[in-house]
Amino acid sequence: MTRPKFEGFDDRLKAIMDGKVDVPNFEELDPVKGIASWASAGGSFAHPDVKQAKLPSDGRMRGNWARYLLNRTQGGQYDGTGYVVMYYNKGHGRIGWFAICKHTKVSDPDANHPRGWHPGHCSKCGIDLTVDSGD
Repeated sequence: MTRPKFEGFDDRLKAIMDGKVDVPNFEELDPVKGIASWASAGGSFAHPDVKQAKLPSDGRMRGNWARYLLNRTQGGQYDGTGYVVMYYNKGHGRIGWFAICKHTKVSDPDANHPRGWHPGHCSKCGIDLTVDSGD
């Protein structure tokens, strides 16, 4: 059972990356830890273009120059989480993790965890969070 992304997902992600709205649930990381997390984020997609990142603490009307690494589900869809590294304040950098939704997974009734079949979805936004780690 494939579930669609939650309604307005693409528009919301675009508004975030265009610096029109604050990066949601931003958690700043120590730069060394952030770079290590970015480097080891398998299956993620680094957006090829320079985008924008706006944080409430910046007090700016627009975002700062930024690059995004977007996480994907096992099915290849963006899950609304990722990393953002940004340039701000005349040459300083920041890196952090963000989430449009802090997902809470609910297992589907046909789950078979001993065999590696973990179908499920987020109880908040409905996005498909199925993982198949079986043979």
